Amino acid sequence: MGLNWNEIKSRALLFSKTWADASNEDSEAKPFWIDFFEIVGIKAANWIRPFLMGDEFINNIGRWCLWLVNIPPAELRAMPHVIKRVEGVRAMREASTKPATVALASTPTLFGEIRQPKSNRYLAIPKVSSERRQFIPIGYLDSEVICGSLAVSRCCSAVWRIACILA
Repeated sequence: MGLNWNEIKSRALLFSKTWADASNEDSEAKPFWIDFFEIVGIKAANWIRPFLMGDEFINNIGRWCLWLVNIPPAELRAMPHVIKRVEGVRAMREASTKPATVALASTPTLFGEIRQPKSNRYLAIPKVSSERRQFIPIGYLDSEVICGSLAVSRCCSAVWRIACILA
């Protein structure tokens, strides 16, 4: 059941008091977004993941996504705001003129292309950087961080292999 306006208002006031002194860096952290979504009753904390594309990685910009891989249907049904978003994805994919995108309408809870490595950690290397940069921006990330299309991900189970790649 949805929240009434007074309940949303009281949650929003509590949220603004709780996070009033937060720095920009704090506001990009997962707890901030979990609290923010809960203002309107979205209990999606288990499904919110950091999301990196090349620009976010290079410039340390916080971005988040709903990672609904293997979500139990009952848990999805318990989050009406998330269901609304998923149905929007389905409708957008069905309206596409590309047959491949229309076919993806049958799995609206999943990204169109999943590039997420299966290992616990992986190397993230942006596809595009600057030729003026004096270093190659590479990160060794946890699998909890979702890798978008503008960052190349390579499984790397042993840290020593990074040295071999960079040598």
